[in-house]
Formats: sequence, structure tokens, C-alpha cells
Amino acid sequence: MGVENLLRQGSCLWRGGEFYPDSDPGIATGFSSLDRHLAGCGWPRRAIIEILSDRPGGAMALLMP
Repeated sequence: MGVENLLRQGSCLWRGGEFYPDSDPGIATGFSSLDRHLAGCGWPRRAIIEILSDRPGGAMALLMP
């Protein structure tokens, strides 16, 4: 059985880059403009986020208190 068939059958497969509709609401980042761009409207509760930046160190401000 191919991957496309499994996806159509509603199996537990999920294709990266697609929003998983049953996921929990996200945790607010404190930046409403960023929340609007994240699936679940915030940091995911059960996933990993990779932050890529053109400049070194800038993304760390999102994670530091």
C-alpha cells in the first residue's frame, strides 16, 4: 500500500508542512504577529520548532525571558 493510499484512509501518517487538524491549541509566544503565522496560533504543545534566521542570534530573543 502506497503512502498516498494511507493518507487518504485517515491513518496516523502526517505529511510535514501540513497543519494537523487535531492538534492542541498553541501556547502564545507573546508576539501576536508571530502567533498568527504558527499552526495552532502559538508554540506547539507536542512538537518541535526549528527557528531559522538570516542573522546569528536574533531568534534567541524569542526564547529568552
